[in-house]
Amino acid sequence: MNRNIIISTGFHLIIIMIATLSLPFLLKTPIDLPPIISIELIQITDKTSI
Repeated sequence: MNRNIIISTGFHLIIIMIATLSLPFLLKTPIDLPPIISIELIQITDKTSI
C-alpha cells in the first residue's frame, strides 16, 4: 500500500511539473496572420481558344 501511494504521488508530481512548464507557452499572444484569400481554379481550355 505504501508503495502505491509513492508511485501515485510521483506520477502526480510529474504531471504537475509538465503542466507548470507548458503553461507559459500557452499564455503567449497568438501570431497575427493575414486574412486568407480564397481562389477558384478554372480550366484554361474553357476560357481560351489556343
